[in-house]
Amino acid sequence: MRYTFNLIMCFFLSPFIASLAQIKILPVELTYFKYQTINTHVLLSWGTATETNCYGFNIERFSDASWATIGFVHGSFISNSPKDYSFQDTSINSLGNYLYRLKQIDSDGSFKYSDTLSVSILTSIPKNNKIFPSHFSVSRNYPNPFNPSTNIQVKLSKSSELILKVFNIRGEIIIEKNYGFKAAGNFILKIDLSNFSSGIYFYSITADKISQTSSMIFLK
Repeated sequence: MRYTFNLIMCFFLSPFIASLAQIKILPVELTYFKYQTINTHVLLSWGTATETNCYGFNIERFSDASWATIGFVHGSFISNSPKDYSFQDTSINSLGNYLYRLKQIDSDGSFKYSDTLSVSILTSIPKNNKIFPSHFSVSRNYPNPFNPSTNIQVKLSKSSELILKVFNIRGEIIIEKNYGFKAAGNFILKIDLSNFSSGIYFYSITADKISQTSSMIFLK
């Protein structure tokens, strides 16, 4: 009788157990997510208690009736100690209310969203008090590997001619874009390899006569 009861229970519970097995809880414990406004710039900061296989964080902002990715910060991948992160949004050009959230991405592509921050920009930024990046820098592309497009964040400390080049494994230029002179600030460049085959590629970004090069993986 007990054996029959156990079989019946297994029959009814097996779909429930299987569904639980499919639930993936991302192994990142977010301890805080807050902001600070500096005129029309928004400085976001957050921290983690532990991380396992944390690829990084997409920073998303809600405006014009939709969410958009405005930046990316790499995670620590594996960490058993507290980590602190920050990102400064310098692309706001009008007063109003904005929403922000983090999209934490795992190394296998799984993700989850943080709570949402509501930020009000009520004062305009003085023309002689703008805040710019302290130096020219280029982030690693995200996502990586990717299909078919990936993004790169570029920070310009002063007005510079911005040039992007993409090379194949043989060193041949397959994409070249000149964005002209850009004012100091943060920019997101997009690379789309829809018309190319899977493999390892390289990108080079030049500004103010300084070039930074890195590799990326395209997987169809």
